[in-house]
Amino acid sequence: MNKVFAHEVQVHSADCDPAGIVFYPQFLMMTEGAKDDWFERGLGHSRRELLSERRLTVEPDQIRCDFSVPVRMGEALTFELSVSEISDASVRIRIVGKRDAVEHLTITQTIAFVSLDTRSAVPVPGDLRPRIAEYLAGPA
Repeated sequence: MNKVFAHEVQVHSADCDPAGIVFYPQFLMMTEGAKDDWFERGLGHSRRELLSERRLTVEPDQIRCDFSVPVRMGEALTFELSVSEISDASVRIRIVGKRDAVEHLTITQTIAFVSLDTRSAVPVPGDLRPRIAEYLAGPA
């Protein structure tokens, strides 16, 4: 069975518009936290480690957001992260935001590993590829 990485966030007033509903760009900030935790706890290599020790950064190439149900101040939201595709130099991830088993949003991202020295995409690191593959769920 393929893994799904779960990351819970609490929605605060700073995340919301004056009506108390999450201001949509905040979801991208929240999913950055989910990705950080996935790298550290799910893959066993923090993004900080990749940056400082390997001089690699992980950058979005494409992002698609689909919103279905508003999320309000004070609610908890669980992001479930899985992998849709792994290519030579990128990984497509799917992050579904749920509350009480109801899907509120889906964010699909293609992320690339980029060398700080060349500012060019590099292959997915060989030691991370099998760990990333554990979360492979197939196309959404």
